[in-house]
Amino acid sequence: MARYTESNLRELYQARGMVDAAEKGQAELNFDTSFVSVPVPDGKLIKRFDVVRPVLEADCVINLPKFKTHKLTCLTAAVKNLFGVLPGKTKMGYHASLKNIDNLSDMLLDLCSLVKPRLTIVDAIVGMEGDGPNSGHPREMGLLLAGPNPLAMDVLLAEIVNVDPRTIPHIRSAVNRNLCSGRLDDVKILGETLESIRKADFLIPGVRESLAPGIIYRLGSPLLKNMFFVKPQIVLETCTGCGICEENCPENAIMIANSKAQIDYKRCIRCYCCHELCPNNSVELKKTTLYRLGRLVN
Repeated sequence: MARYTESNLRELYQARGMVDAAEKGQAELNFDTSFVSVPVPDGKLIKRFDVVRPVLEADCVINLPKFKTHKLTCLTAAVKNLFGVLPGKTKMGYHASLKNIDNLSDMLLDLCSLVKPRLTIVDAIVGMEGDGPNSGHPREMGLLLAGPNPLAMDVLLAEIVNVDPRTIPHIRSAVNRNLCSGRLDDVKILGETLESIRKADFLIPGVRESLAPGIIYRLGSPLLKNMFFVKPQIVLETCTGCGICEENCPENAIMIANSKAQIDYKRCIRCYCCHELCPNNSVELKKTTLYRLGRLVN
């Protein structure tokens, strides 16, 4: 993960063609990497966030997510994209402190309540299916979706790929908090019909949430985590020892030894940041037998 610095922003803008686009559109690119600590009036779990300053100073925020699958959250689009307003490695800190998917979902909803994007435009022209975000596959979808409500957008996207929205962790949490119903009946769709854009054969991640999300983490037993949770495993044949996983592990559970990454499973919190960030796809997510049984009975 690149550090949030002016030099890295310049490299990113140049590599993505944003410098030329900004000049042609007379737009101003951001180079301010400072952040501000602000309270969250409607926060359930998080009462204060550090947020990058330009987001707080903007007249309005337009949210521009790419539609992808995600091993931890199943799908990532409108709400989860707002995680990007947190500076640098602050994001890794939340993975370390919020040790289960329910808490992580509440954090994302608290953040969404603070940022309040005026418009969300989801790029699903080419999306990602399968075991994203690091090991997924491009999927031609031909869709560009826009709307004012990020949760409504995620509900619609789940339905498009034939997933019950209420099984998506942050949507389920939003339903429990009465922020939305999680039902497509309550989303007004303009333009195409759902059936004309549905992707019934869309491949969702093989790993979604744990068999027992909260209670096992609260018990704090490494044995139980190894039994019930999907475990990241280093593929030694392709690991180059680059150190990206070690540098970004929120619990310092990874070290490089003999030019290979090694995971301390007693410290590992199963956030899968290593899987997401590995540039060589050298982190596999191993399903235990008990996890597989849990998937069959759920």
